[in-house]
Amino acid sequence: MKAKPLFLLATLVLACFALAVPLAAQEAIYFPTTGWRTSSPEEQGMDSAKLREVLDQLRLGTESVHSLLVIRNGFVVLDASSYPFRTDQPHWLYSGVKSITSTLVGIAIDKGFIESVDQSIWDFFSQADTANMDERKAAITLRHLLTHTSGLMMWSREDSAMFDLTADDQSWVQYVLDMPMAAAPGTQFNYLEANTQLLSAIIGQVTGMSAADFAQEVLFAPLGMTPSAWRADPQGVSWGGNGLALSPYDMAKLGYLYLHHGEWDGQQVVSPEWTAAATADQTSTQIANGESYGYLWWVGNFEEHPNFVAWGYGGQEIWVVPDQDLIVVLTGDTASAGPTWIDAFIMPAIVSDEALPANPQAYAELTARVDAMAEPAAAEVPALPAAVADVAGRRIVLAENPLGWESLSLYFAEDEAVLSVTVAGVPLELPFGLDGVYRTSREGVLAETAGLPTGPFSQSLPDAAVAGRLSQMRENGMTLRFWDLSGGQAWDIRLRIDDSIRIQVMPSLIDGSVQLEGAVE
Repeated sequence: MKAKPLFLLATLVLACFALAVPLAAQEAIYFPTTGWRTSSPEEQGMDSAKLREVLDQLRLGTESVHSLLVIRNGFVVLDASSYPFRTDQPHWLYSGVKSITSTLVGIAIDKGFIESVDQSIWDFFSQADTANMDERKAAITLRHLLTHTSGLMMWSREDSAMFDLTADDQSWVQYVLDMPMAAAPGTQFNYLEANTQLLSAIIGQVTGMSAADFAQEVLFAPLGMTPSAWRADPQGVSWGGNGLALSPYDMAKLGYLYLHHGEWDGQQVVSPEWTAAATADQTSTQIANGESYGYLWWVGNFEEHPNFVAWGYGGQEIWVVPDQDLIVVLTGDTASAGPTWIDAFIMPAIVSDEALPANPQAYAELTARVDAMAEPAAAEVPALPAAVADVAGRRIVLAENPLGWESLSLYFAEDEAVLSVTVAGVPLELPFGLDGVYRTSREGVLAETAGLPTGPFSQSLPDAAVAGRLSQMRENGMTLRFWDLSGGQAWDIRLRIDDSIRIQVMPSLIDGSVQLEGAVE
């Protein structure tokens, strides 16, 4: 994201904001604690026809983008999701959680739990118990953690290895603290989960509760947000940069809080000084490609329109454009829309700061497109090849395998089927559409119970429903795709039927696949 300086002084931003916000927004400010208001795009100065083009450009209706919310002046003007995803479902934020951790640090400072961003981390951790101590490590402050300039010698391999520590005596925090230094703090940008894990541990120490519990009390409850359980390390420290799911509507509330300088319905949840500093350029001189970063928020410009974004892996994004009173929320899988799409397709849909004349035809076409994405048309059901028909309804016994699958069976109906997998003697039924349309399982049936590979960093809500469909039918087999509807993981399951039966399970977020073999009983 190409960056330009956004804020010279926090006070200047706060003074100018009232002039920058469209008049309609200033006259109709409300807080969506219990729900968002909706309107046509034209009522909020946006063009329905241009928003209709956005859905095509972002390839909504495919699996790369799960949902898109566009909110202007506090009103939802576009709520689009690709079936089987919905904007009211919890969706993993991945690194979008970092911006929540930033907010919690700001609140902790406001409440006097933390002195300032320039407080030493060694006010909270023991230097004596830490390996590889030197003058550089002794100089790390909270500011360095918030800006990913701690100087720790950790790259993606060491950072991800933190998630592999699963025993009670394997402290994630101590693992991070013991790392050697690569640079003096404040001189080198290095985006690390490790930095945010230390921040979460500090929040836990100073508040006497986990970051998750603190967030529930001071952030989620006041805003009316309903989070999933927030994952924690073996010592109970909430993941500082990951491990939390929110619905896109709740994601938008975080953006709305910052749009209104930390105020929520008459309550100052976090100080305006914090929201200004957190979304100001703090680190562009340390980032090689010229991007800008604040306190766990990315920062940039759209043709001189300052913006900031909470940005997570796979395209979990909360964009805020203050001078346009605009919030854009995206969720997806491995395909971030990024600033180019927002700038090129959503920003041009903003035509005026005032209401536009109604455009019933364009609005109807936009609504029809959204409806078609939410309820896709069924495709023609392919004929069952002889090899597949021959094993239908029969038990396929599997050789010992890493997934713990003992057997599987396939049951076919007119336009849908069921893959029944037996694990620990319990059959698990996974429905899938034969007509290209997903069928949804009962909740919590796949990742946690079926032994499918997820990896320590990949995430799956244990109570998330699973949806499946036929991806490809071949003469000697077929490929199925299953989605964890919390957006945490997808799996392709390829069956090949010849002299023996081979099954290949391919997770979307982990390199490699698992090979299984079986025979019809």
